[in-house]
Formats: sequence, C-alpha cells, structure tokens
Amino acid sequence: MIAIISAFFATGVVWINAFGPFGWIMAGLVGFVLTTAGLYLTVSVRGKMEMISATRKWRDAVDIFNPMDKQIDGKRIAIRDLMHPAHSFVNDKTITNCQLVGPATILLMSGTVDSCGFLNCDLVRIKDETMIYSAVAFKECILRKCEFINCTVLVPDNMFDAFKSVRDVNFITKD
Repeated sequence: MIAIISAFFATGVVWINAFGPFGWIMAGLVGFVLTTAGLYLTVSVRGKMEMISATRKWRDAVDIFNPMDKQIDGKRIAIRDLMHPAHSFVNDKTITNCQLVGPATILLMSGTVDSCGFLNCDLVRIKDETMIYSAVAFKECILRKCEFINCTVLVPDNMFDAFKSVRDVNFITKD
C-alpha cells in the first residue's frame, strides 16, 4: 500500500516524472523499503527494551532471608544482601542450592566451592596474597550446588585447581 501511495505522489514531482513509469516504480520501491526498514527498527528497539525490562525485573526478584543465618538453603539471593553492612565480608556460612545474583565482584578467600555453576560470569585468577578492597570476600564459606549469576569471581591460586574442571567457565586471565 505504501509503495502505491509513494508512486502516486511521485507523479507530481517533476524530476521523478521525467523518468516516466520507471521513476514512479522506483519511488514506490524506495517508499516500500524505507517503510519496511522503519517498521523493523521499531520492532527491534521495542523487543530490546522489553528484554532489558524483563532482565531487570528478573534480576531484582530475590528471596527474603536472614543474613545472620549460618546456613542458607534454596534461596535466590542478591549478593549485596548477603554481605555484612560494615565490611564486605561473608564469613563462615554454608550456602546450598542457592542462586547468588550480582552484579558483584566476589573474592573467594577460603572455603569450599562444590558443584557450582556460573551464568554470565567472568573468573579472574589472582595471586594468593592479593588484597582486593572492592570485592565481596567469602571467608571460610561452603558453597554447594549454587549458581552465580552476573558476577566477576576472583579466584586465588590456591583455589584455582578446583575451577579448572568446571565446564563453561569464562576465565579472562591466562592459566
């Protein structure tokens, strides 16, 4: 329909009219292509915006839990809610079957990481004695069957071997 309207209006333009029917057809095709491209762009942008909105809503949907509990099981936890309010440590906790949601930078200082998954995470190997002040540090924690989502995980050399066997881990540093 847009192509026909474009061709009709092209008959009133002198320089297009000079080409005769070929000019009218080309004006119709250009109108069709531009309309199609505009509709495609509109639908693409709307789809991306819906995806961003859904991701934000999903990321912010976390469970309520008591951060003072020594054992946490089967929860969806925002990492910012897990750490101590006065410092960035998570000390002596057993976390099982939980989703730990970022965005966050996590430093695994000591403890056990067993059968955990990493979704949209980057892992960075660091030296054992490196002090990181801007990360949430996990000390003496046992993490079993947890899923880390949208995190940067700092792995000291003494824990690196435990992560080499994990599939689909994105180490962004060399071995």
